[in-house]
Amino acid sequence: MTVRLRAGVTPVACDQGLLLLDTDVGRHFQLNEPGAAVLTAMLAGDDVEAAACRLGDGDRAQREEDVRALLARLTTTRLVEPREPSEP
Repeated sequence: MTVRLRAGVTPVACDQGLLLLDTDVGRHFQLNEPGAAVLTAMLAGDDVEAAACRLGDGDRAQREEDVRALLARLTTTRLVEPREPSEP
């Protein structure tokens, strides 16, 4: 599954990673550097497995679980949504 930012969500780079500004409800969500790398990869079209590789060495299954947990959190908070297969 690949994702896109929901309309109304603006990414802003910061020293600690990435801020996602939700202009529809006036809130923000901060991602640390690994989280920002994963989201950036997924926005570029990486799937969970490819994005998990960006988390470095270690247990592959744990990295994939971490990526899925991040995606679940971002989806639940309505910051990202699934990208349709036909979208660029």
